[in-house]
Amino acid sequence: MQINEFGNYLKQLREDNDLTLRQVNTLSEVSDSYLSQIETGKRGIPSPEILKKLAPIYNVTYEHFMQKAGYLDNIIQYELEHIVPKTIKILRENKTSINLKDDEKIAKMIKIILGIQ
Repeated sequence: MQINEFGNYLKQLREDNDLTLRQVNTLSEVSDSYLSQIETGKRGIPSPEILKKLAPIYNVTYEHFMQKAGYLDNIIQYELEHIVPKTIKILRENKTSINLKDDEKIAKMIKIILGIQ
């Protein structure tokens, strides 16, 4: 999601919850001027720590915010590039009969566990 898109999304959520920037500031201890800059695209996507403070106020889950902000995509990409091959390597070391079809099945199972297809 682009910075402006996320800012617009955040603003829409705030308005859908009938909140002012000052109210969000009071409830989250996140500066209303900082929130305004995010909403107008003058600041980038907030850190996971800020999103964690805002999620309950905007009535969304922290995981939802993390996904919308693009953080989960990066985590999943990391897991696919690093965790899956390491897992297959460990399995191979402990069981010599793993073949290419097994690799594909293992990768598929891990993707299912991670919730990606």
